[in-house]
Amino acid sequence: MATAVSIYRSASTGLHPATYRTRLSGSSDDLSVLIALAPELANTTYRNPLIDYACAGPELPSGLVATAHRTRKN
Repeated sequence: MATAVSIYRSASTGLHPATYRTRLSGSSDDLSVLIALAPELANTTYRNPLIDYACAGPELPSGLVATAHRTRKN
């Protein structure tokens, strides 16, 4: 997981790949990456819709989705 976060931090569009992969595949790992990166994006007008989009993915664990939604408030 730390390696994935490091990779995405080095990419200028790190939130986008994690968002879309989470939505399409229901990947818990990708949602975890999104949760880790979300606080780095201070613009909540941009960040919050990405989180909402990702959380609509199939069969994501409810606890992880709740954690993602909490990042919207920070």
